[in-house]
Amino acid sequence: ESHDNTNNSNNKRNKLTEKSGEAKNDNRSIIECPGMTDVIFRLGKSYLFHPGNIMFRDIVESKYEEHDNAKTQEEKVNITWWIIDEVLQRRNGRFLVWENQGGWWT
Repeated sequence: ESHDNTNNSNNKRNKLTEKSGEAKNDNRSIIECPGMTDVIFRLGKSYLFHPGNIMFRDIVESKYEEHDNAKTQEEKVNITWWIIDEVLQRRNGRFLVWENQGGWWT
């Protein structure tokens, strides 16, 4: 059964990188302007207030107690993947990183 869980986690990771705009050969799509449901990673406090980051924190906070009370590592991982799926699938968001060299989001 642990083998099935490993495959399931790998499949979710592949879906995450594809949905986030990251191809398997590490070519990334350039995003000029993050959307309202995108979670953005960049140095600086001003990005804490981006609507997608606020949404993400709210989702994480809503699952904090469930995660804290989870009995197994598998339960904790499943909650983490639920949060990621919530952003990517149900809220149609992306996880974006600022590329300093190019001056854009990927």
